[in-house]
Amino acid sequence: MKISENPHVFKCKCGNDKFAAHQQSYHDVIVNASGTFVEDKGIYESNTPYGPFTCTGCGAQHDELESFDCVPEAEQEQPQAVNPDVEASAGSKLRLLLFDECNRDCEGCCNKDIDLAALPVCTSYTGYDMIMLTGGEPMLHPQIIMEAIHQIRRGTRAPIILYTAMTSDKEALADILRQVDGITITLHDPSDVPPFLAFDDFYTSWWRTPRKSYRLNVFRGVKIDLGEVKGRWKVKSGIEWIKNCPLPEGEVLMRYGGARF
Repeated sequence: MKISENPHVFKCKCGNDKFAAHQQSYHDVIVNASGTFVEDKGIYESNTPYGPFTCTGCGAQHDELESFDCVPEAEQEQPQAVNPDVEASAGSKLRLLLFDECNRDCEGCCNKDIDLAALPVCTSYTGYDMIMLTGGEPMLHPQIIMEAIHQIRRGTRAPIILYTAMTSDKEALADILRQVDGITITLHDPSDVPPFLAFDDFYTSWWRTPRKSYRLNVFRGVKIDLGEVKGRWKVKSGIEWIKNCPLPEGEVLMRYGGARF
């Protein structure tokens, strides 16, 4: 395989540098009062294209563009892209509180120390290198998550990371993960383990998309056999509540305009 004069562009072994890929996008339409389609408003980008990548020249199919037999990485000038697994610069992360409703009553919950209703409402999603969707428990209302993603994607291509501890609705969670750039799942107690393993098995088998951030936080006292986990999760064990829950440096906490308090 060759590299074109642009060091960021890879070519297939046949010499072609264009590939058919997949991309999840929003399709806006106009409907009448009865909900019947009236007019097409167009499609706009919502997620990073993903494989398999099919060469439009010879038809060769590849799982990842970077997996091609190309010039060694050390000899290439690498493109600068936003990676959800890399810490953003100071003041560039938005922690967006979708709503405060939760199905738990955790003793050390950070939300108990904050006047959530007094938080400023986020009116613009531009200027952030990362946007984290939190609650409450966001997965109590998947439709609000999708609504927020829809609004955010109109203003920015910054990575969106979902924070949740609820994995029982595996179909809804998998659908949402097709629209975001990563997820952080927290296992608070032993009862969280079986639904997580069921989701992990379901998502890894059917919905897994490359180039996303997958993180698993496990609270102290929760035991999980990582040998049963199929996904490529970055696991952090022994998690404990942090007293007074100081906001990490470089983060801004706001609430979603459609949130319910």
